Amino acid sequence: FFEPACDFLPVAKEIAGAVVTSAFWEGAEAAVRLAASLDREADAAPALTELQRAFEEAAAVPKTGGYFTAELPGTKLHVTLVAPPARDPHRDGGRSLAMARLIPEIGAGVEVALLRYHLLRSGGAKQLGLWEVEVHGLADGLHYSPQRVAYHVTDLASLSGAAPKEAFDALINIRNGAFDNRCEVVSLPEQGGPTEPPRMRAVIRQHA
Repeated sequence: FFEPACDFLPVAKEIAGAVVTSAFWEGAEAAVRLAASLDREADAAPALTELQRAFEEAAAVPKTGGYFTAELPGTKLHVTLVAPPARDPHRDGGRSLAMARLIPEIGAGVEVALLRYHLLRSGGAKQLGLWEVEVHGLADGLHYSPQRVAYHVTDLASLSGAAPKEAFDALINIRNGAFDNRCEVVSLPEQGGPTEPPRMRAVIRQHA
């Protein structure tokens, strides 16, 4: 019972009106307080049908992990929608639910808007290029927020002394100006460039 409950906890936290408590471990007085609070908040409790749907969504996600991308057809390029477990630094409880909600979208088309291209060079020994992008055609509730904050397409041909997994943090650092003077960043277009960014079609894929 304990391990399945732990697996379901991240999904339970995402259900509107759910109450997460440690009363089970704190004794009878904590249980009495919990019961009193639940009685007051009964109207906000999720319906049984919503709880059942959450169970089904959780069961649909492979326990071995995986990830989702929006692939650009005819290329080896993609936008990561949900990163592999080992590369997801957030692990905030919403990842399993985000993957479950994307499963029905596998094979669906979206549009990737290319906002800017950034090229990072560091001391002549390292180079990494990426396109900062937006993904259109995917409902707001289907985006995984921790990944959406830095949607990008890594320019694989630009890599020298760098790995694709570094692109997410690189984009965050470029936005924040968090590089020392040994790093050179070139961003195109410059301010005042085209107002309507080019868009490319992409297809949602799941990877084991």
